[in-house]
Amino acid sequence: MYAIASMKTIFTATIGSLFTLILLAGTTASGVVIASYDFDGLSGDEVTLAAASSEANISASVLSRGAAYDGYAAAFTTNGFGTQPGAVDENDAFRQLHYTIQDAADNDGYYQLTLTPAEGYQLSVDTIVFGSRRASNRTGPNLIGARSSLDTYTADLVSGVDASGAGGNVSAVTTLDFGSSLQNVATEVTIRIYGYDRNNGLDRGFGIWTISNQNASDVDGAGTGNFVINGSISPVPEPETYALIVSALAFGLVVWRRRR
Repeated sequence: MYAIASMKTIFTATIGSLFTLILLAGTTASGVVIASYDFDGLSGDEVTLAAASSEANISASVLSRGAAYDGYAAAFTTNGFGTQPGAVDENDAFRQLHYTIQDAADNDGYYQLTLTPAEGYQLSVDTIVFGSRRASNRTGPNLIGARSSLDTYTADLVSGVDASGAGGNVSAVTTLDFGSSLQNVATEVTIRIYGYDRNNGLDRGFGIWTISNQNASDVDGAGTGNFVINGSISPVPEPETYALIVSALAFGLVVWRRRR
């Protein structure tokens, strides 16, 4: 009886140690806003926008435009980050080059940001939520998608997000859901957001598209929430941690077999 009781005690202690190890290797910040940007009060033609906040152990770069959006103009300038590709340099950039997400990617038509976890940490991106507005005459994109630097912007991490309801003076809340595509990333990652699926029948040489705070307007620029990246940041488990977990499991199995 004493031997059985001792085995029970050892087994219980082993399981407790195992759970402790798992907790130590687990997430320190999960399901939170890991970075945000605030567009309130912008004139709309800023070259970049600094992050308003970032979670501990993660840094967020400025938000910027791709080369195709360098020719930005004052479109929806109050409290947003505007672009009118093609309107300034008359290169028909949006009309000719942004029918598909690949067209937008090939011609550097995007907004982008970079997230970098601290050494020894890994980040996960669940969703990006922001306001999106296009011109009421439908010269902006119908769809929104995203790719990342992890595969040199080859695969669509998000695609086909409807942008058609984002016309007029109030931005529509747009959610990009990354699913499992950006989980446990232990290196710097740049995310590019593309607007595409231009209306072919419109004879206009430019397209107007602005990103902003959620539900932002020219009256209430702050909107109902910032441009936010939701996800988590956690320590990268050390190999020694995995070894201890395996050892604890093996020892627990031995005790369990002896009990039988």
